[in-house]
Amino acid sequence: MIDLLDGERSAAVLMHRDDGFVHPPIVAARWFYEDGFPILDSKALGLCRGRVLNIGASSGSHSLFLESQGLYVVSVDASAEAVEVMQRRHVRNPVVGDIASVQGPFDTILVLCGIGLTGTVEGLRLFLEQAKARLSPEGLLITDCTHPRADTSDASQRYCDRQIADGRYEGERRVRFEYKGKFGPWFNWLALAPEVLTQHANEVGFDLEVIYSEVGRSLVVCRKNR
Repeated sequence: MIDLLDGERSAAVLMHRDDGFVHPPIVAARWFYEDGFPILDSKALGLCRGRVLNIGASSGSHSLFLESQGLYVVSVDASAEAVEVMQRRHVRNPVVGDIASVQGPFDTILVLCGIGLTGTVEGLRLFLEQAKARLSPEGLLITDCTHPRADTSDASQRYCDRQIADGRYEGERRVRFEYKGKFGPWFNWLALAPEVLTQHANEVGFDLEVIYSEVGRSLVVCRKNR
């Protein structure tokens, strides 16, 4: 994203999965939404209210939009480089870290394209507990999830089957990024079926509603029920 800001329009990363699969190039420009937000993102942004915590804020595009609507936003990302991008784009309150780095209460916690970074089902549970603790009584957790079987290729279906055979949830992934021939560290990524997210959200103390669905991806809103 920094290279894109510096004029390198073709800047892109490759994502490698630990079974050898390589995702097609992911261009940095996609996180700047130059042609407008997708429908799911627009619906999510329209639900935000009050004090907003944007987790995995990336380029800051969602935060900039919310700020333009008069909302107070704290924008958190684990990447110091992403926070540098947000600073250069004049996002108002960028923070290096994760949900544990900030204190509430917030009226909205927004996590778009980022709840997968919870990595495992155990990580998801911890995140939901942390989010609940940082929400105001009537606050909303707004996020999206991608079904682990959304990619219907034989390789991806076999990967899901392998995870189950190894005693893991089928949506747990092990991936890393490559950029200009350099590789980042391996990390866990979690693809979630809506019904699985619903189960864990309910057990933590949230009521969950699916607001919108498209192929393989769903927008959900969680409200505290106790």
